[in-house]
Amino acid sequence: VAADSNPSLLGQLVTFTATVNPVAPGAGIPTGTVQFFDGATSLGTSALTPGGGNAVRMRSLTSLKSGKKLIFTEATAFATLSTSALGAGIHSITAQYLDDTDFAGSTSAVYSDTVSLSKFVIAATSGSSGTIIPGGNDTVDYGATQRFAFSPSTGYHTDSVLVDGVDVPDSTSGYTFTNVQSDHTIRKV
Repeated sequence: VAADSNPSLLGQLVTFTATVNPVAPGAGIPTGTVQFFDGATSLGTSALTPGGGNAVRMRSLTSLKSGKKLIFTEATAFATLSTSALGAGIHSITAQYLDDTDFAGSTSAVYSDTVSLSKFVIAATSGSSGTIIPGGNDTVDYGATQRFAFSPSTGYHTDSVLVDGVDVPDSTSGYTFTNVQSDHTIRKV
């Protein structure tokens, strides 16, 4: 088993791939399904897809009974499963090949997958003409929403708001970051 991203962030889509190979003296192309697990919890099943290119190879065996040379094709097969439902922490991922009529079932070695609970900083500043609430460096969880309100000083108004250095029109009373996935800056001018 392998993953397309490890470590990953909480809520991020991760695709696990299981590889199934024939074991000598077996030959051919494995078919059937693979069930993926996180510890004892099933994550789901996926049908095997025969590999191509370097995954296909020719083999030959000499029959002990007839003495004739037999040539056959064997191929690696793959199954994938994508999920964004893993919680923060270290996960023990395995793949169980469910047997078909030609191949016995087997279970992979444990693949350790780490999901991080990331936090990001939104640096909020304002000029001398008022305040931004909350102000300073606000720590926000991955995927969270954070609202900022602007309070101008007496005799002033909010002229403009810069989010990550870009003027954001129609945001003079407040601004909301949604689905935060990186650090940001916000400045009330």
